[in-house]
Amino acid sequence: MENRESKDGPRDSYHLEKALSRINERFLENGAKTVTANDVERVMREADRLRKMFSDAEPLQRLASDLEVFLSLINDHWNRQYSDVPYSTIAEMVFTLIYVLSPVDLIPDAIPGVGHLDDAAIVSLCLVTTEKELASYQAWKTIQAS
Repeated sequence: MENRESKDGPRDSYHLEKALSRINERFLENGAKTVTANDVERVMREADRLRKMFSDAEPLQRLASDLEVFLSLINDHWNRQYSDVPYSTIAEMVFTLIYVLSPVDLIPDAIPGVGHLDDAAIVSLCLVTTEKELASYQAWKTIQAS
């Protein structure tokens, strides 16, 4: 019997792997190009919902501290407290978090056990692509705290 993709999403490892393979730098860059000021505001408005998602969904739990850095950087940039970051970095983070907020994505969140794997994959990719800017921001944040 052949495994097929159900209306709810991938049902076998082949389809799961195929869905996850679509999350790459081009996907992130193209998504970032669509980010608007309303998206930035939505991410800031829904910060508590994101925190809950990251604490509840096992694949996202280990990325919870990274979420806090994303939210802090987005907030500091939006409020003009930190400007040493390209807008493309902010847009990638915002796109990533909007993607996580969406229940209907490459692997729908409602699928038990695998529904948040794509969310964790895109957050991880965003961490890699924004690594230098995140390190600079965290250094700045440390100086501000002292």
